[in-house]
Amino acid sequence: DPASKSDEISGRPFLPGPVSEEAFALIRSWMKACIKNHDKCQRTMSGAKIHDDAASVLPTRVIDVGGRDDTQTPRLIEANGLHRHYAILSHCWDSRG
Repeated sequence: DPASKSDEISGRPFLPGPVSEEAFALIRSWMKACIKNHDKCQRTMSGAKIHDDAASVLPTRVIDVGGRDDTQTPRLIEANGLHRHYAILSHCWDSRG
């Protein structure tokens, strides 16, 4: 299979691992492009404008997945007004949205 022998599969670069610097750089580039190009991505859930240099108020509860060192088990955190940079992952489970 030629795709498995190349450095790219489906147009995405091969990454050495999910917590590699290359993976984080790719994710950062996707997030910056999303915020720059999508109106809905330029606001937080509360409607506040997103700025790269200012962290947003976290939702009531968030899952902290840890840092780049991959030593922390994901855990639920009661945010209590903390300000941090964060991403929301969502999935549409059925056709009703």
